[in-house]
Amino acid sequence: MDNPVFQASLAVFLIMLVGCVLRHFRWLAPEADRTLLNLSVNFLYPCLIFSKIFRTDLSAHFSSLWLFPVCGFTVIIIGIFFSWIFTIFPAVVTGLHNKAQRRTFIACVSMINYGFLPIPLIMQLYPENDELLTLLFVFNLGLEFALWTCVVPLMAGGLERGWWKKLFRIPLLAILFAVTANFLGFSHYISGGMMTALDMLGMSQIPLALIMIGAIIYDELAGNFRSVRRRDTVKIIIGTLLVRAAILPLCMILLACCLPDYPWLQKIIVIQAAMPCATTPIMFARMYEGASDVAVRTVLVSSVASLVTVVFWVSWGMWMIGSPLLA
Repeated sequence: MDNPVFQASLAVFLIMLVGCVLRHFRWLAPEADRTLLNLSVNFLYPCLIFSKIFRTDLSAHFSSLWLFPVCGFTVIIIGIFFSWIFTIFPAVVTGLHNKAQRRTFIACVSMINYGFLPIPLIMQLYPENDELLTLLFVFNLGLEFALWTCVVPLMAGGLERGWWKKLFRIPLLAILFAVTANFLGFSHYISGGMMTALDMLGMSQIPLALIMIGAIIYDELAGNFRSVRRRDTVKIIIGTLLVRAAILPLCMILLACCLPDYPWLQKIIVIQAAMPCATTPIMFARMYEGASDVAVRTVLVSSVASLVTVVFWVSWGMWMIGSPLLA
């Protein structure tokens, strides 16, 4: 298939498959996970943020920049609402038998993969467009805020003490600092050599993060594959596809159609609408006594299905907002 969206998505998932293979042969040991994740999230990802935001002129978006994180937060609330509606049906329909499973389903299905997949997808579809990627980072601020104020408390059964401290994560601070520096003109004082170094470091974050995602999914599949009854697994898969791959993308694209004066925001919403479940709730399910087996199934089925659904939703969504796919 020559569709550019399919080719870009396939490349992303092939790198995740590499992570599975490396873990299977123990070339990537579990003992290295924490170090590599910290390196990816707390150093290489900020380098990518700086390299893209410093190269972009945000002055044209000054008056509307607030709308990007607001819309990011809104799409997660929409996801929580429709995921919750599915869980109120009886267990014979949903395959979810207890509160932990229901909380986990809502948290996983409502949280989209807003960084590790859309970033390489946008970079492949729009290779010369740093502005779109920069605005994606701003949009992601709303998603991060929703993650720590809505999704994680759902998984944990309530807000834990000191939850607000989680908002001050290095990637969030990097986005806020880089955007502020951009408006103040500080980016003009960064040398060409430093920008090249940031570019090289930032680009290395993407394959490393995808490989780590593949390794984590492999671990969960190997450890929890048989822990849910087959009938319940089928019901959870159907529920995940219904909400994450059908209802929520449609709602998000309709939201994008309501914002004709903000074409950049429309494109970001359309691309994010096609994304599968985020992988981070798998780790939160471990931390907060959620149902990690349910988390793995929702993430895995939505990720596999997205090889097809991403092509459809991005292509149809761009047509709905009247934007050529590669413009």
